[in-house]
Amino acid sequence: MYKILTITFLLITLITIVAVFYVLKKLQKHIEQNEVQHIGGLGGISRLALGSFAILWIVGLFFGTGTTPIGLADKVNSMMSGQMSEQDIAAAKIIFDESCSACHGDYGEGNIGPNFTDEYFIHGTTKEEITKVITEGVVAKGMAAWGNLLSEEDVELMATYILTLPTTTPENPKPPQGEKYAFESGKWQHLPGEAITTNIITLPKDLAEIPLGGDVEKGKRLFNGVLGCAHCHGSSGHGHVDNRDVKGIQKRYGDDYLKMIDYVMLKGRKGTAMPPWDHLNEQKLSDLKTFMASIQQI
Repeated sequence: MYKILTITFLLITLITIVAVFYVLKKLQKHIEQNEVQHIGGLGGISRLALGSFAILWIVGLFFGTGTTPIGLADKVNSMMSGQMSEQDIAAAKIIFDESCSACHGDYGEGNIGPNFTDEYFIHGTTKEEITKVITEGVVAKGMAAWGNLLSEEDVELMATYILTLPTTTPENPKPPQGEKYAFESGKWQHLPGEAITTNIITLPKDLAEIPLGGDVEKGKRLFNGVLGCAHCHGSSGHGHVDNRDVKGIQKRYGDDYLKMIDYVMLKGRKGTAMPPWDHLNEQKLSDLKTFMASIQQI
């Protein structure tokens, strides 16, 4: 909206200035020099008109962009440096909090949706690619299309804001997902073979151990039906393209995979949709762990 107002005001101002100078040129043919000497002649009128419209143009610029002189200077500085202005960051954070934080966390650390603060990307690294995802959504993964809910300016603002988040360090970030990139020569460069294969979790030394030796079939029924694990992990535990692939826990964590199962079952995964199951009795925990251990694929 601000861009439309600004462009409209500037066009009106330009047309008016052109019209004034056209009239002055016409008057110059018919008015004698001494008739306007008290204000410096037609040249004085021209300078006065130009100065007046310059002031109007500046006022209109502040009005049309909804900013202040300091804010405008901040915008100009950000354009020159290639970074977001403080005003744009504040505006973007409001939109992010209202529309994005429920799935991606308050600071982009990830929740149900992916973490924006690491160096791993799923759907692209450029502003154009991020804009496309915001506009069209990712239906297969539950990502809503915001193209009809946000203005083009807000979508563009969000795409720019999201690309400022990588390498920030919020608390409790969601583990990486996707392909790894490195920021070099002003853009993100893909690192072949660096797709996420491990999780970043420090296992507590005093973590309780869930005993193996439970009933695999009962554990399978808990997984697929009673507890609803299959809703996110799939009925066979195959999961999706990220770390919800239960069959790959041993492959990702090696010798610590049983401890990782204990940790996730008892503690959940903070910042994700995975809840703790520590309220289950020991037998059910054992059945569930035994089933999950039985489906591991190395």
